Amino acid sequence: MYSYNDFQFRDDVDSPDYFMWHVFSDWQNKKNKIINNFDITSPQMTVLTAIYWLIQHKQEPIQIAIADAAKMDKMTTSTVLRTLEKKGLVSRAEQEKDTRAKVVSLTQVGLETTVKSLKQVNDFNVNYFSALGDSKVTFIHLLQQILKINNMQTDFKSTYQTEIAAPIEKVWDALINPKIVKQYFFGSSQETDWEVGSPILWTGEYEGTAYTDKGIVLEFFPNKKLSYSYLSSWSGLEDKPENYLLVTYEVKPIDARTELTITQSNYDEEKAKHSSENWAVVVDGLKNIVEKTK
Repeated sequence: MYSYNDFQFRDDVDSPDYFMWHVFSDWQNKKNKIINNFDITSPQMTVLTAIYWLIQHKQEPIQIAIADAAKMDKMTTSTVLRTLEKKGLVSRAEQEKDTRAKVVSLTQVGLETTVKSLKQVNDFNVNYFSALGDSKVTFIHLLQQILKINNMQTDFKSTYQTEIAAPIEKVWDALINPKIVKQYFFGSSQETDWEVGSPILWTGEYEGTAYTDKGIVLEFFPNKKLSYSYLSSWSGLEDKPENYLLVTYEVKPIDARTELTITQSNYDEEKAKHSSENWAVVVDGLKNIVEKTK
């Protein structure tokens, strides 16, 4: 039997979800008032915007592409398109290559409605988020961090741990100093300012092919821990949050030595095993450099 004491609400200071909901509701309600002036709903504007974006970027606005651009499921997109067609805002015609597919176009009224509503909503957004002042960039980075961490691959992990005969400050420097990193990290040039939310890049050449791997700095606690998201250019995967991996370095002093633990998420068990083997090579190179340098 449950009672009214079986669940305790968290304090406001520990409830980012509470404030996120409040901000989102406030922003959405005020934005919807603008959209409603054009006799369209928020989902309808999203679809109109997706069509406009695809045409502007010279991509064919077939239904599947519209759904993808609008981040909306196909069934909902189809329902919204039928409503927009009835309103005279869009028209549909058979695709030349595949008659089963429909190419969607904005009518003149639809184009006018889309452009006018986009301009007003854009002005509203700029004004609404101006409340952040100089913190806007940091705010965007934090939102990106939430998306990346909560959508990246984390089911399969590889962990490599070792002890290095060197003080923690020396090991830490070897992890973040690009000149040292290049010596043991497969010749890659590492570039970042290590500010949380900043990009991190690894560039180089392998067997005559240039590459650029990328990520975002997620944590940085000097001489303790750092983590970043990671997308390899060799993966062939699209640059989306769910395709990023999570890499974490942790260092801990043990007498005059340093314990280094590297953890990486992976797409599957086989790749987790392969990652452990790669990290063994990387750390072996790091140890040789750090332990031999006085």
